[in-house]
This record gives sequence, structure tokens and C-alpha cells, in this order.
Amino acid sequence: MARTATVDDLRELILTGFKIGKPFTPYVPTLALPSPVGWVLDCGCGVGRHFSCVRTIGRHVAGFDLPPRIARCRELAQQVELLSDDWPSPKTRRFDLIFASLVL
Repeated sequence: MARTATVDDLRELILTGFKIGKPFTPYVPTLALPSPVGWVLDCGCGVGRHFSCVRTIGRHVAGFDLPPRIARCRELAQQVELLSDDWPSPKTRRFDLIFASLVL
């Protein structure tokens, strides 16, 4: 699905009800975080669904996921400094915050 679905179909798969107008409330931090932090890693970023939220927390955003999802994310994502499907790359960097939602 990550490779072939339209943007609206991806949103429908992630946010059931998107096509009929169901609103999506972006994540809001529930803990006080220093803002903005330096680097934030969205671990399991998929096609970049949470980047707008993560962007409000960090000055720099990186995304990590499986190769098909990162390939599609490269087409859809904006304002992300680093996208990787190769764990050794983000593993060598220092992140101030790691965000993971719906990953496990």
C-alpha cells in the first residue's frame, strides 16, 4: 500500500473516516517539553503523518522506517532533513527526542 495507494487512500487507511470528513486532531504533547529541542527522530514514520506535529517540537526532524514506506515518504514529506530506511545511519546520530506512534 505504501508504494501504490493515492495520498487520500493512505490517509483513509491511517485515519479511518478521512474520506467522509472525519477530522484528525494532530498529536499534542502531554508533557512539558523544552521547545524547540534540537533533533527529533520519528521512529516508524511511515509516510510522514506526524511530521507536522514533530516539527513543532524540534528544530530538525528525521524519519526512520522500512524501505517501501521511506520511498513513499520521500515523495510526500516536506521539511524533513533526514529520511532513512537503513538503521546504521540514524543509529550513529544523537537525537534529543524520539517519537514513536503506532509502531509496536
